[in-house]
Amino acid sequence: MQYPGYWAFTDGSYRNGTTTWGVAIVRNDREIAVLNGRLEDAGDVFGRDLDAVLASGSHQIGGEVAAVYRAVQWCVRYGVADVTIAHDLKGLPLWAQGKWKANVPATRALRRDAPHWPVRIRWVKIKAHRGNRFNEKADSLAKDALGEPSADSRQDAVRDLQAVKAEAFREILRRHGLGVEPVTVHDIYARVRLVDLPGMVDIYNTKKRSWRNPYLHGFRDRALQRDVERLWQEFVAAES
Repeated sequence: MQYPGYWAFTDGSYRNGTTTWGVAIVRNDREIAVLNGRLEDAGDVFGRDLDAVLASGSHQIGGEVAAVYRAVQWCVRYGVADVTIAHDLKGLPLWAQGKWKANVPATRALRRDAPHWPVRIRWVKIKAHRGNRFNEKADSLAKDALGEPSADSRQDAVRDLQAVKAEAFREILRRHGLGVEPVTVHDIYARVRLVDLPGMVDIYNTKKRSWRNPYLHGFRDRALQRDVERLWQEFVAAES
């Protein structure tokens, strides 16, 4: 296994006055979530520093730093305590660990906030544009945020949302003592399969079926199915 545990591949991009970021979340060699957006919408990341970050002119750095923040936010939301952040900007861990002088608002924010994040981070520097599929995905996501995403990117986003919800619900089932297999992602749904007592939860995200309305099937124990349905409703309420 090349990427055991949780990894977040991060990247930033800049064009014509717009800075963007992209993140590909990977678990045990499999992409389970993608995130992207524009720096100008990162007020929840930089807070009162956002105007200074946007005005600083350090466009690429701002996007790279925002991607790291978004990766950490995702980990916190889904209860991930340890993550490897794979990046192609050498300075990221050095600013985060206070080893390099932080000369611009984005790096000063990173240096200030990183020591207080409730997620343990392992930093791995990778070479950009060398064929690493997950690094290329993060780069593509950042570029997609500059304009209209491609049809392939939109389809990827559908699959990724299904996988994210499935992974999060699988963890809930596991915490309730139920044996569950790793999530499998199919063309139009992601599946959570129970092991000891049979049952499957298929999560869609299509025009005809929202992720909030999964297909539960294969249950032999009706009481178990009702328990799983209850846990799902609690999960949906927490996600809304």
